[in-house]
Amino acid sequence: MKKAIVLFLVVLALAGLSWAQALKEPYTNKQLYELLNKVFYNWLGDKSEKLVFVTADGQLFVFPGDPAGVSVETHTIILTLARKGQGFKAVTNIVHNHSRGVGFNEKDVIALKVFEKLGFVGKFQIFYPETGKIKTYKGRIG
Repeated sequence: MKKAIVLFLVVLALAGLSWAQALKEPYTNKQLYELLNKVFYNWLGDKSEKLVFVTADGQLFVFPGDPAGVSVETHTIILTLARKGQGFKAVTNIVHNHSRGVGFNEKDVIALKVFEKLGFVGKFQIFYPETGKIKTYKGRIG
């Protein structure tokens, strides 16, 4: 039994996944990309920033904003998640969009710290609708 667990952890490490990621993330990168393309399908006509929460059971929560950013209140996010039986500990990905070439900024990091205080331990990401790329925060602004 111990050998099986060790082998499983080695396979995860070789695949670049943590134990928590392997157990929690409901979508592959390709599936997440496809979902985000649906959320941002009208990017050319609507340059609004959106905030997307993905939970371990696969639910998506989309909070709209405007071209200047998302200004949803934290308590609104908490209540919206709670209505569907979710909390920040169940969130595997928080994704928002930026225009091409715009990386993580100070406001993003502040928001991430608030979410972490509420129990979030997943991936904090930017989706670029023009290119379809997803960038994961690794502790650096830019």
